Amino acid sequence: MTYVLVAIVMFFVGYATCFCFFQKDIETAKPITFKSGIYVAVKRSLK
Repeated sequence: MTYVLVAIVMFFVGYATCFCFFQKDIETAKPITFKSGIYVAVKRSLK
């Protein structure tokens, strides 16, 4: 049970950290480059 809780907490920490660093790129749909390729993140609203 502890491993599941730690995994969930680490997932949210990683997600928040990624959004913190790439927030401006996501809002402007600017390409984000990683070692294996180029990705374009687009912010959309759920309907």
